[in-house]
Amino acid sequence: MREATIFDRCGGFATVGNVVMAFYKKVLSYSITAPYFEGVNVPGLMVHQTKFVSSIIGGPASFDDVALQQGHRGLNITEEAFDEMARLFRQTLNDGFNLNEDDVETLMLEIQSRRGLIVGTFG
Repeated sequence: MREATIFDRCGGFATVGNVVMAFYKKVLSYSITAPYFEGVNVPGLMVHQTKFVSSIIGGPASFDDVALQQGHRGLNITEEAFDEMARLFRQTLNDGFNLNEDDVETLMLEIQSRRGLIVGTFG
């Protein structure tokens, strides 16, 4: 029998989807992060974000680093904006989604490890 993943322990796609919705509600209300989403199909983006988060916590979704980098190409995301997004994501994870601190830390380390694929100017 396989060991339960963070994806399993948190409640699967339903919980991840709820986390992502709560996260974007915050992101869209902050002056540092909101401008990156002007003119963006946010519901479609939330589907991609749900797949991304699910994939890095052991879920069945597939989302690789190439897709992550391509999705951020040309957005000129700053270190400040990345840090704010990470802060908001951690805050969201701790907002009653019943994730233990070890799982939150693991997820945040996975996101931080992809900083170089998101921050800066690509292509």
